[in-house]
Amino acid sequence: MNSNHYTSDFRAQRSVYLLASCVAMKREAPAEAGHTDAKKPRGECPGDGHEFGHLKGQLLVEAIFSKYGSGITCIPWMNRETGERNIKRDPINRPIMESLAEAYCDRILQSGLNVDCSGRAWMVCASTNAQLPAFAITYNHRSEAMYRAIAREPNNPYVQKALKTGLENVRMLAAHTPQEIKQLLCSMHNNYHDGAGDTWLSLLDKSEELMTEWDVKINGPQGTGLTTRNSQYEQFLEQFVFQEKQAQGWGSSLNYFKTTNVLNNYFQKFFIKEEIRQWCNEHMNIADFKMNNRLDS
Repeated sequence: MNSNHYTSDFRAQRSVYLLASCVAMKREAPAEAGHTDAKKPRGECPGDGHEFGHLKGQLLVEAIFSKYGSGITCIPWMNRETGERNIKRDPINRPIMESLAEAYCDRILQSGLNVDCSGRAWMVCASTNAQLPAFAITYNHRSEAMYRAIAREPNNPYVQKALKTGLENVRMLAAHTPQEIKQLLCSMHNNYHDGAGDTWLSLLDKSEELMTEWDVKINGPQGTGLTTRNSQYEQFLEQFVFQEKQAQGWGSSLNYFKTTNVLNNYFQKFFIKEEIRQWCNEHMNIADFKMNNRLDS
């Protein structure tokens, strides 16, 4: 075995086990004084700072599609002329998690892609003049799984049926839909899923983004000059994270948020964050809350 590969896998596994321990402690620890670990109702967007005011859930979805919607369509899986994919990942969506894509692929080959069960897909038109290729806000992993199934067993009866019917009932957004609106839809959709919806990897990214904004808020040109020496520093940070930004994923616990940020800083310090992300996407079944890996399968 290549020693560098072994070291890489070992460091990644060790980091994952460290975070898993933090998650376990979070589940077992009693709530801090003044805090609860209750999640917001599923389907709520991560904040109210958007053009649709305080709308949430289905009301927000309908308002967005009323303004930016571009109809409902059926998308052929493949471009018949070029043989290329007609569905691609929108840049706002997370990278493919190998374990989840493989699980979906196996399911498709065994029983097909049941759109009635998996729900309607949301996608963005390629341009003002063309719908295809469509960019997936949702259905990212299922689309990837279907393309793997097509490549793996093109004569499979379920694959043949999918190729014949295409992906039906897709709700389209115009190509000019603002980035923040697409992110709202993606976040709200993900909040309906405990497993694949929000992973500890995405929490690392969120904590980094929030702390970057916080740094600008206190140290930027219009900064407050607040420092950690101030006795109210953590109180103001907590208000910023959970009230101003309405961040989700840590309950209402600043300690959980800070733990995530410390872990993210260590990963960045040793230049292993992307290495760990790649390893987890390839080996971890993140849709399983126990975070079982696939190394023995």
